[in-house]
Amino acid sequence: MGLVSSSFGFLTRLDHYKNVLRAPPLDPSERNHLRVGLDGDVPIFPPLAMIVLSAAAGIATFVSGTRLPYLPDFMAPPSVRGGISLALVYWCAVLKHRCQAELERSGTEVNFKPAGKVVADRGPYAIGRNMMYVALMGVPLAGSIVFDNLWLLVSGLALWIYLNDVVVPAEEKFLKVELGAKYEEYCKRVPRWFSF
Repeated sequence: MGLVSSSFGFLTRLDHYKNVLRAPPLDPSERNHLRVGLDGDVPIFPPLAMIVLSAAAGIATFVSGTRLPYLPDFMAPPSVRGGISLALVYWCAVLKHRCQAELERSGTEVNFKPAGKVVADRGPYAIGRNMMYVALMGVPLAGSIVFDNLWLLVSGLALWIYLNDVVVPAEEKFLKVELGAKYEEYCKRVPRWFSF
């Protein structure tokens, strides 16, 4: 009886969360933010997608019985891999902080909600429109280096595909409606990812 009632409770909570995650399709003229959820504009919150994909890489490593080492011999010592990974994570943290500061300066919130009508086009956003996601993608890359694990590198590639093909197009569609010609001009001037 306890198993049945706890299973029913789990299903009730699951149904509740499924309803909470449902969202109407994107209609930027009716709301001023993107919806995250299974039926939302962005199905999975990007940091959660990174965690899920990294977990999938861990499962693949366990099931296959190998981490599929891919780094050259000069990077084999753990101290070299650790140093490179630490530097990369530090760079990602600094980049994320600079992106957040620029978004706040422009009056925009990080969580898919442009509060102002200003395009964040300075700092990191002067070289790429999605630099916050570049910082996010550095995390699985750093993990793949420190553990010399090709599965983690593949999870980073899968994250980039998700961001490039699902999240960023939804954001761009929304921002074109929300910010108009200013955002269109910014898109012509600055690439989607980055350039030097």
